[in-house]
Amino acid sequence: MFTLQPSQWINAGWFILPVVAGLIYLPLGGVALLVAIYKYYEVATWVYTGRIRTIEEKKGVFNVTQQEVQYFRIKSIMIDEPLWMRILGLSIVRVVTSEQYKPVLVLY
Repeated sequence: MFTLQPSQWINAGWFILPVVAGLIYLPLGGVALLVAIYKYYEVATWVYTGRIRTIEEKKGVFNVTQQEVQYFRIKSIMIDEPLWMRILGLSIVRVVTSEQYKPVLVLY
């Protein structure tokens, strides 16, 4: 069994936005800061859990959703590593499945 969590690097743009918006118009920077805080908690509550027969994805701050993909339904896997992600030691894994409700599972 394993547990993975996405990196906060996927929110880098949201973390820069309050600074830029605050320089332009201060109340807009405050709103952007609230959005950035929400995005932080959204990624902080996002968890992938690998079990004996399934991969589970659980995410959500207020409304929590949980989806399962069984290993025997996996058709192919693609690993995406652009240069900037390789420098930071990150990657995106795309899993194509035959699941009805989750045909593509993306692990950040």
